[in-house]
Amino acid sequence: MSRYETPSDPELVRRFLEDRAQESFESLYDRHSPYLFRVAFRMLHGDRSAAEDVLQEAWIRAVTSLSRFRGESTLRTWLCGITMNCCREVWRRRTFVPIDELPESPSPSRADRLQGVRLERALGQLDHDSREIIELYDVLGHTHDEVAAILDIAPGTSKSRLFRARATLRGILGTD
Repeated sequence: MSRYETPSDPELVRRFLEDRAQESFESLYDRHSPYLFRVAFRMLHGDRSAAEDVLQEAWIRAVTSLSRFRGESTLRTWLCGITMNCCREVWRRRTFVPIDELPESPSPSRADRLQGVRLERALGQLDHDSREIIELYDVLGHTHDEVAAILDIAPGTSKSRLFRARATLRGILGTD
């Protein structure tokens, strides 16, 4: 590999496991942290502080169990599963805190803002399993196979949960 090529995740993991190379860890951290933070931020209803704590805890757990990563999914999917488990622990420790303000996108219309707030509130009314599946599949764009790996369920279970979650969400929103 030339010095200008970016090492793959498996290569960085191998290097880190061999000699605990800080450079390898930093590359993995820089590559995956923005995504993992977005996952935590969304799953924790926009609580930036809690999402930062979850990100830190997820990386601590990942580093201590990296030798057990079998490569049956992508590293990102595996890390997302750890992040989701950390989010679940936060949910168990506290009660739901609704989003007071959503981050503004570049000059959305008033109708778009209201619709976004309505959707976020409706998502907040879902049970955790339903919210997880909608966030992972519809919002974050994971496939059913990836969702299954993250949540440690079968792909068919992912599909059926998504179907039920969407039906519940439509009921809350009063839409078809």
